[in-house]
Formats: sequence, structure tokens, C-alpha cells
Amino acid sequence: MASARPPAPDHGPLRLRGWLVILGGAATAAVILTAWLPVGALIAQHAALSAASSRLSQLSAEGVALTAEEARLQTPAVIDQLAREQYQLVEPGQRLVQVLTPSFRPTSQRADGGPFPGDPGYAPVVDPADAPRPTSSRGQPDRGTSRGC
Repeated sequence: MASARPPAPDHGPLRLRGWLVILGGAATAAVILTAWLPVGALIAQHAALSAASSRLSQLSAEGVALTAEEARLQTPAVIDQLAREQYQLVEPGQRLVQVLTPSFRPTSQRADGGPFPGDPGYAPVVDPADAPRPTSSRGQPDRGTSRGC
């Protein structure tokens, strides 16, 4: 005699209801996680942190360069060089002479199109006998001797 198994009970609606409960719970959990976890804010903050970090490294490099420049500017030779180049200062007893090259052209023009009137390079040549005599600060003619200013 063949042993016959009893047929398995059919739990169709109960089984389907169990899967629906599991799927509904998973969907609810997904909605709660996306609503409560600010993923967009985390990504934006990470980008801002990266930008701030790169700016900090750039400013650190500039700080190192400025410290080196400061050390270089503390030497007397560099101070003298900058005083001469940028401020046209000279040592006591020296005279400053500025030479305009032939290729110099004024940057502004008069209303009639002529060169800028304040430029001595474009002034007409004057006979030395007709040239005005320079005066000292006391109103007396300067005799070419200079006493420290």
C-alpha cells in the first residue's frame, strides 16, 4: 500500500497577507529613513568642508610665502633697493637724475592734440642765457651749493 500524504493545507490569503505586511513595513522604514536622514545636507556639508579645506591649504601656502618675503625685506640691501626703486630716495649727498628715453610718449594730450603741457621733455629748447634762475627756499638765487635739506 502506498502511503499517501495528506494534501498541504492551502494558506493562500494568509500567506499573501504576510508578504504584504513585510513589504509595507519595508516601505514604511524606507520612507522614515529618507525623511529623517538628511542625505542632501550631509552631501552639501561635505562639499563645503572640502572647499574650506582647500582654501585653508591655499592660505597656508600664501602665509609661508609671505613669511619668506618678510624675512627677505628685513635685510638692509633690499630696503635700500626698494627705497631707490619705489620711492626715488637717495643717500645723503647724492642727487636723483631721471632720464626719459626717446621712445617716451605722454599718456594724455592737450585739447588741441599737442603733447601734455606738464611734460618737460616736450618743452621748447631755451637758451641758457634766457633761462630763469632757480631760487632757494628763502627766495634768494641758488648758487649751486646744497646744504642738507
